[in-house]
Amino acid sequence: MRDYAVALWGVWRTRPGESLDLRQYRILVASERDAGCIGVRREVDHLWIDALYVAPGFQNRGIGAAALRIAVSEGAAEGLPVRLSVLTTNPALAFYLRNGLVVERETVERRYLTTSP
Repeated sequence: MRDYAVALWGVWRTRPGESLDLRQYRILVASERDAGCIGVRREVDHLWIDALYVAPGFQNRGIGAAALRIAVSEGAAEGLPVRLSVLTTNPALAFYLRNGLVVERETVERRYLTTSP
């Protein structure tokens, strides 16, 4: 994420650790090793994906797609769409589009995506 933030804003600012609610995060495991994490927060009318990270050595193996499918199916079970945002400099947009999300709106800095429940 650092490279995408620097490309957009020219600087990297870490988020204070106390601002994270770790209860919403799940560790992604592959081959009995930690491979990444997903953070999903329940809002009144949707599930919000705060983060979906897959470690470089585990990318392009379907791990992120599987985690995203699980989040989408959990939202669908509750009749809720899943939403998230990506920085405009982040190539992950193509991943989310391939996996069924659509761009709901855009700003100079972010693209906001959603899927139907």
